[in-house]
Amino acid sequence: AMLIFAIMHIRFIVLYILPSILYYVCTTSPIVIQMLANFFLDKGRKLEEFTIIGGPFGECAEIVFPKTAACAIVENKQAAPYVRICVPEISLLWHPFTVATTPHDKDSKLKILFRRYGYFTTTLINRLKEQKRPLPIILVDGYYFGPDWVTAALHHDEVLIVAGG
Repeated sequence: AMLIFAIMHIRFIVLYILPSILYYVCTTSPIVIQMLANFFLDKGRKLEEFTIIGGPFGECAEIVFPKTAACAIVENKQAAPYVRICVPEISLLWHPFTVATTPHDKDSKLKILFRRYGYFTTTLINRLKEQKRPLPIILVDGYYFGPDWVTAALHHDEVLIVAGG
């Protein structure tokens, strides 16, 4: 019965549904285009090594990539950079991860540490543990930097620092 009324009032339904569909396409298409461009142009980053640390409830992982010359230059710009990672066989979404290396590290590697938390990281750790299949293609986009809170705080006469833990 509802389908019959939808067909009878198709002009009005299109007016209500079209903006939502248009918004979805406009917000999703840049992400898909970026993922496809990274996949076909870069072929993803070569995962050099990975390490799984911990037990069944508190597993952490370290993934290591080679660092390009551009990464080494940008890394000196500001502290606490992060990269976005996409693993197409797990999810088409990009997930932010903090870079665990510094410009002072002796080896020129891009290291990322993460804990099993949520669907993406749980699936990624399980996928890395699979010995029979080749390592997954991992797309890396970045370096990105958050706001520099220290410099912003120095522009004020008084600063309140709150810590929790």
